[in-house]
Amino acid sequence: MKKIRFAVLMSMLLLTYTEVAAQGYSRKKTDSLLAILPMLQKDTTRVKALYEIAYDYQYINPVAGVQYGKEAISLATSLQFKKGIATACAMTGLNYAALTDFKNALLYETRAITYYRQAGNKGGEAAMLSNISLIYSEQSNYPRALENAYAALKIYEALSLKTNQAYLLDNIGTIFFRNKNYSKALSCYDKSEAIYTAEKDRAGLARAKANKGMVSQKMNELD
Repeated sequence: MKKIRFAVLMSMLLLTYTEVAAQGYSRKKTDSLLAILPMLQKDTTRVKALYEIAYDYQYINPVAGVQYGKEAISLATSLQFKKGIATACAMTGLNYAALTDFKNALLYETRAITYYRQAGNKGGEAAMLSNISLIYSEQSNYPRALENAYAALKIYEALSLKTNQAYLLDNIGTIFFRNKNYSKALSCYDKSEAIYTAEKDRAGLARAKANKGMVSQKMNELD
């Protein structure tokens, strides 16, 4: 339970980068993209292929993933493709996070927020805030982790994205758990459990119940 997922964040990262994460990691897909990459013109299609490769490479070769992400940023910038810049920055940040280079991960996730805001993509902005929260949590900077997580949650609530809210509440609960604030952790898991129940998300519901069990065990140990 104590392992926090990055929103593709990352649990999708939290359905973070829908168009990329929704596809999930597939070595076959990655190989196909690499095969067609030399044939692609320097347009938005190539940008998308580059950042999709970068997404996949966080799992198998994050050093190369950083390079593909940066190439996507450079090309998207030359095309003034703001959504592409945002997503490429996000993918670059994920690869830096996979390398535990949290300084650069924060830098690129923050840049992604800027471009998602310019593009009016509130979901992308929330996903980056969630990822930044997780990075701060990995560094045991719990105040900053919670600050960013609650900012993301506010956006997801405004967008009525229930599943994203539940995932984020799981992550917030885990931050409280790490900080040994078990009552607040339990409250978060209660809220996520209610959403999973309403959404008929069996996997999420099972995870929330397991998390609640872990918290209850810790609280009993303190009695």
